[in-house]
Amino acid sequence: GFKPTALGAYTVKLVVTDGPYVMEKTKAALFAVQNYACDFTVEKAEGLAGSTFHFTSTVEGVSEGITYLWTFKNELTDTTETSDEANPDYAPTEVGQLTVTLEVTSALGKVSKAKDNFITVQGAICYVDPDNENPTYPYDTMAKAARDFATAYAACGSGGEIVFAEKTIEFPETLVVDKGVTVRGNGARENTTLKITSKKIPVIQVSHADAVLKNVTITGSDVGYLEKGGLKLANGLVTNVVISGNVANGTYAGPAGVNMTGGRLTGSLITDNKGGHSAAGVIDVNASNLAD
Repeated sequence: GFKPTALGAYTVKLVVTDGPYVMEKTKAALFAVQNYACDFTVEKAEGLAGSTFHFTSTVEGVSEGITYLWTFKNELTDTTETSDEANPDYAPTEVGQLTVTLEVTSALGKVSKAKDNFITVQGAICYVDPDNENPTYPYDTMAKAARDFATAYAACGSGGEIVFAEKTIEFPETLVVDKGVTVRGNGARENTTLKITSKKIPVIQVSHADAVLKNVTITGSDVGYLEKGGLKLANGLVTNVVISGNVANGTYAGPAGVNMTGGRLTGSLITDNKGGHSAAGVIDVNASNLAD
């Protein structure tokens, strides 16, 4: 077969010789190589460090004799890795945003495509310690821990873990867990206490099917009229926690300990939560979602 080496229209001339006879036929602009370009896609734009990103390349204008050079540059660490496969599987080990470049070489020459900050590699584990004096992204050790939950939560990818230091940690706002991460204390459930300081709101809210909360004590909520305190569980799993010292002290307030409309609660201690007027002190739940 014929392999074009340049863009443009091609005129084809056929000459047939049979003894003394010569026949020829010419067709002007019989075909054209109008475009020579490359592009690529990726199955997912975000993932945990160590997870695999699968890339697929496309090349227009040529289908044979192609070589590939991929460059993966981490914009946070300024490190670069490469691949020469047509459709590589790439598993970055460091967090950050990656700029991806594909360079294609063939008989037509070289073309390339670059996409800035194309994929985001998130932390597999992020620590929280409000007393840490040296918080350092990606917060992947206790010595580098973020000083607040929101910062660690933003850095941690779905499927990862957020780990609290073993101490009482106070928050002014409800901790919202609405993606598939595990939130836990670093040791026994009595060693990490999550305490709300705004009083009139729940301590923590879990609402994602793949979310897990474990190994912590939940306390400090003191809700009023029509409010529900302590733990608000709509989806996911809560296990091995202590829910204690929460109060529902207003008209139609409560429950003080757990407001459970979905998810699963198991292996936990719910004690010493106090209800006020028309308020249940412990729980509001379909019992089928509870386990010892």
